[in-house]
Amino acid sequence: MGETTVLVDDLCAAADASERTVRNVFHRYLGMGPHRYLALYRMHAIRAALCNAMPGDTVSAICGRFGVWDFGRFAALYRAYFGVLPSQTLRRRRRG
Repeated sequence: MGETTVLVDDLCAAADASERTVRNVFHRYLGMGPHRYLALYRMHAIRAALCNAMPGDTVSAICGRFGVWDFGRFAALYRAYFGVLPSQTLRRRRRG
């Protein structure tokens, strides 16, 4: 995915299938809907970007590249998934 935001509509177009069909396939094979899957995928992509950040990169700038603008909500979700705040991940990268 890189830094390109993928939407459910993009998946539907690529699969030449309706949203309902895509949603059913995701639930059947992944146990979650496409919206949740894409959100998790983006969360992991942001984490990878934080872990590979260059000097001078900020959490806000990295999140912005992935289309995240509600930093407070993102930070809470990130902490729920990974057990640390995004800023802590970035700090660890800078130390390591």
